[in-house]
Amino acid sequence: GAAVKRAIQKASPSPRRQFILIRWAQKAAGALVGVATAAFLMFYQWVVEPAPPHSLRVKAFAALTQGVLRGAMLTFFASASDFTRRLTSVEANAKFARLDAGPEEDWEATPADFRAVVTHIKEKFGIRYVYCWHGLPAYWGGVMPGTPSMAGVTGSSLVYPKPTASIAEVEPSLMWSPAVLAGVGVADNPGALYSAMHAYLAAAAVDGVKVDCQAGVGLVGSALGGGPAAARQFQAALEDSIAAHFPGNHAINCMCHSSENFYRFSRTAVARVSDDYYPRDPASSTPHIGACAFNSLYMGALVQPDWDMFQSAHPAGVLHGMARAVSGGAVYVSDKPGQHDFDLLRRLVLPDGAVLRALLPGRPTRDCLFADVLRDRQTLLKVWNANPVVGLVGVFNLQGASWDRNRRKFHVHDKRGQTLTTNISPADVESFRPSAAAAAAAAGDDGVSGGDSGASGSSRWAG
Repeated sequence: GAAVKRAIQKASPSPRRQFILIRWAQKAAGALVGVATAAFLMFYQWVVEPAPPHSLRVKAFAALTQGVLRGAMLTFFASASDFTRRLTSVEANAKFARLDAGPEEDWEATPADFRAVVTHIKEKFGIRYVYCWHGLPAYWGGVMPGTPSMAGVTGSSLVYPKPTASIAEVEPSLMWSPAVLAGVGVADNPGALYSAMHAYLAAAAVDGVKVDCQAGVGLVGSALGGGPAAARQFQAALEDSIAAHFPGNHAINCMCHSSENFYRFSRTAVARVSDDYYPRDPASSTPHIGACAFNSLYMGALVQPDWDMFQSAHPAGVLHGMARAVSGGAVYVSDKPGQHDFDLLRRLVLPDGAVLRALLPGRPTRDCLFADVLRDRQTLLKVWNANPVVGLVGVFNLQGASWDRNRRKFHVHDKRGQTLTTNISPADVESFRPSAAAAAAAAGDDGVSGGDSGASGSSRWAG
């Protein structure tokens, strides 16, 4: 017995040695996880992302994310993004509860006074309007089912949408997106949901809302009998609530490029016409402006185009500032505190906060309509607009970067840069052109010529 015990003690490592072994094991495990993660990301970027939409690689990966990879994908989404999070209350959490609130606050025990926060912002900085953000499904992941604080507002059910074949062809990654893998909590009564949210915000001196991720409701509709029907229900409920709680139609629609969304706008007028503004992705700066101009050609007949925020001190800040000046939309920035280009801002905004906004949506001139202003290395984008007595033409060199369908990201394909030239004339401003009927009459022709179609200003766009 004693000899055996001494032998065991001698063979057992000391506490210090045990500690060292455990630390080395942890480091080895961490290294293995890191190597595995890096290998997976490289596999995804080099094998899955470039694969054609209907390829075996895409189909196999989609099947794996519904099986053995589903848990790992959900863990990644939960740790790296907000897209799987769901609304648990219509009231502000403790981060916004009072003026000195911080991220370490006890959310449950802190009494909320969101109105005091909003009022302080308005009074201290002379802010006239404060908007709050929310999604059309409430939050990115919808409404959390079974949440006690939502019991008196609306119930919700978890649904797992499926992208349509056409959408999956354009963006295959939607087949393993957070909404598809984690599901979305869909409100049973969207009207009651929006009314509760907006009543709370209005009582806190909030003046309006920016309603994001709208096209996601159409995606969710794939599990509810159809996207158009779901979009119709949610858009109608949203606009009813905005009309009731935010007089003056204070709303910005966002991520709403699906026709099942913007064809349902009956009262709200403003809509973002771009992808997100990505300040940390230099390759996205020029495509953002091109997308806004060309999307305004179509959406400008239906909505007041919003070209999104930008950062004034960004290397592309002047370019974006010029684009906002000719856009006919609002001018607003997402500058970090203390990081501003005031010289640029003073060129865009008058001392009283007003902007010299043109009457119409900014749209490409005729000679740009069928040219590739991002990739053909020869065409400058010209955007025209008009005021009551003058015309406006902005000229932009956007060549060199674009969305790459194979890489599925913005890509700088020409780093050389080059000086380009173009012609500018009053005829670039459509409202300066004679109407088709007037041109035909001047030519002595009873028919209507298709050569020059005019677009006169409308008071709808004046602000």
